[in-house]
Amino acid sequence: MIDQLSLIIPVHNEEKYIEKFILDWDSCLSKQLQKYEIIICEDGSTDNTLEVINSIKKQNGKIQINSKRKLRGYTKALIDGSIDARYENILFVDSDGQYDHNDLIKFFDESKHFRRNFILKGKRINRQDNYLRKTYSFLFGKFFSLLFKNSLKDPSSTFVLIKKETFLFLNDYLKYGKEGFWWVFCAACIRENIKINEIGINHKPRYDGSTQVYSLRKMPNIIFKNIISL
Repeated sequence: MIDQLSLIIPVHNEEKYIEKFILDWDSCLSKQLQKYEIIICEDGSTDNTLEVINSIKKQNGKIQINSKRKLRGYTKALIDGSIDARYENILFVDSDGQYDHNDLIKFFDESKHFRRNFILKGKRINRQDNYLRKTYSFLFGKFFSLLFKNSLKDPSSTFVLIKKETFLFLNDYLKYGKEGFWWVFCAACIRENIKINEIGINHKPRYDGSTQVYSLRKMPNIIFKNIISL
């Protein structure tokens, strides 16, 4: 069973919602564990995100901040946060509000199987993304399954529980994941015979509405970069 945890959250320009996000997760973790920390990997925000996080940290000793004034990117933020983690178990989750903190209980229930070469990963149920993004994930998932011979249902989802030493072991692969990080992460696990146990989790609309990253205009470039990464 898990008795300690480092929660790692990449954050960029989330001043309106980051306080609610942190407080929800802190409340959930405090009911389950005594030893935990929340590492906020603030990534060059241009709004007041860092100021909000600093204010929360002053009142809560569980909050740790890993911040860079210049944009380092999603991948580097996750890797930096994992290096800072004090505990052997690390959980990654995005800060857009789409993942339900209450689903953490499902991961704890499955943690009796948790070990070095075994990870727990969320599988989104009733995915709340736009049609274009869901279609892309479905089609790219077919390509991914052919390329790496696997039966994963949701390789691109976040909400991942992994041993710190395992994640750091994968770093030589993960540096290629500047685009499509979680696709590359799953591919690396497959290559290294690390078992991925997918757990059904709730999926909610984003705090601030639909993302602009997966627009029709940007899709060809995203697809190309993701293929190159893999």
